[in-house]
Amino acid sequence: MDLANSAIPSAQQNTATGRGVKPARRRTAAVAALTTTLAGAATFLAAPAAHAALTTHCVGTAGAVTVPNNLVVPAGESCDLTGTVINGDVTVFEGSDLLLQDVTINGSVTVRENGFLDAAGSSVSGSVTLANAFGTYAYDSELSGATATDSGFFYSFDSDITGDVATQNSEVLVESSWVEGSLSSEGSLLTDVYDSVVTGDFRVSGAEQGSVLCSTEVDGDAAFVGNSQILQVGAAQPYGGCGTNVFGGGLSFEGNSADGYVSNNIVRGDLSCTDNDPAPRGTDNRVRGESLGQCAELAPVQASARTMTLATQSRDADITERIETRSAEGAQAAQEAGPANIGS
Repeated sequence: MDLANSAIPSAQQNTATGRGVKPARRRTAAVAALTTTLAGAATFLAAPAAHAALTTHCVGTAGAVTVPNNLVVPAGESCDLTGTVINGDVTVFEGSDLLLQDVTINGSVTVRENGFLDAAGSSVSGSVTLANAFGTYAYDSELSGATATDSGFFYSFDSDITGDVATQNSEVLVESSWVEGSLSSEGSLLTDVYDSVVTGDFRVSGAEQGSVLCSTEVDGDAAFVGNSQILQVGAAQPYGGCGTNVFGGGLSFEGNSADGYVSNNIVRGDLSCTDNDPAPRGTDNRVRGESLGQCAELAPVQASARTMTLATQSRDADITERIETRSAEGAQAAQEAGPANIGS
């Protein structure tokens, strides 16, 4: 059965969570104006002429120009682009910032140690790879898969990802997005997904603060293994406003020490719970397969002082603050560097 045509509205249409749409990255008027202006002294010099056809260095700001080759942001620098086309791969070196607005990258992006990628309204035809990076924020963008290892965060909002998302030891937040592939997270601080579609399998393991999965469609199997603190899957608490999830395959919980809340889910495979301490709680799950183990007879959810306290907290507040601060600092640094003569 096509889950997208099921009786439950798709996650892209579900507004039950009440989570507000995040604004696009804000820039000061001076920065916005400067990014579309190439007047003034350039602070950029490309690589030596013998290598100019291979790599372009970007320090500062640029607008609607075309870079015919690979582009790098040197270590400790900032590059702020608007309407730019890059016909090559991009590398964000150590401690540098790359801010994109309506940019097209016909290649891959690699973000290195403490590097930051902020992509708004942009597209990347190749993969996005984070290695010990500060983080990546994709807003209203198109990516071709993402891999994050030992990085601060991967945050996708209102974006399309035509490939797998695979992270290790990296915080994950996906909202109002479409993942055309699987989503796996291992050893994160938290992995939360809201109002989204994952066409492949979904797996969260070893998350220190657990996982929240709300108003989302997973077409494959979903598994939560060895997570701590909180697992909220479709339930109305401890964080409020969580709508129905639809699972095309099975849904399983194994070896979690988290407080588990599993309610209002449609599971087309089996709902299986084993070796969880405490056992998950929940109601109103519609299971087409079998309910097994600790999920054979789920105890009802009971409100507690702890859940009431959690309900007043925001799971994404820390990531959002980090993004806003780093983006503002990067934009200011690029403005101060001046226009970058990076293309034609």
